[in-house]
Amino acid sequence: MGVYAGVAAGCSILLAGAVALIYIAYVHHKINTAVACIPTLLLPTQQPLPEALTQHLEQALRANESNDAQTSYTHLQRAIELAQQWGYL
Repeated sequence: MGVYAGVAAGCSILLAGAVALIYIAYVHHKINTAVACIPTLLLPTQQPLPEALTQHLEQALRANESNDAQTSYTHLQRAIELAQQWGYL
């Protein structure tokens, strides 16, 4: 049980760190940097995020891959609002 508790704690720290990095990059208008952190949050080994948050993160990632910076920014903004609302930030 002790090993698994350490893994869960490590995942929570990674989750909090990735969300914080996304936020910092977002407020500095570094959309590509913010989006680069998204795959870390979506790994199957991570704590599952609320569906609405996951959807906005995935949409930001897809928009960025399509070179649609404005749409990516909009989805990042909504994801950050939800992350703040749910206590991830």
